[in-house]
Amino acid sequence: MGVQLVMFASALTFGLLLANDKIDSIWHVYGYMLVSGVGYAIVQPTRQALVANVVPREDLGNALALNAMGITSMRLTGAAISGVLIETLDF
Repeated sequence: MGVQLVMFASALTFGLLLANDKIDSIWHVYGYMLVSGVGYAIVQPTRQALVANVVPREDLGNALALNAMGITSMRLTGAAISGVLIETLDF
């Protein structure tokens, strides 16, 4: 929960800075991506372990594959939606 809170705070801060045109250099983006990348490096194995704790052993392979597919499809869907929003809202 602590890592999720730090990731939320960094995303919110970066979003507010971006919305108010306070991003002055590329280092702001690198800093946000560093915090986000470290956070995901901690959170993803934890999520995988939770799947292993919830699913019966005989279904574990399918559950991990479905979890990976869900993460990948949400990344693709999020990128597509944000591309449409950027184009239609003229950012």
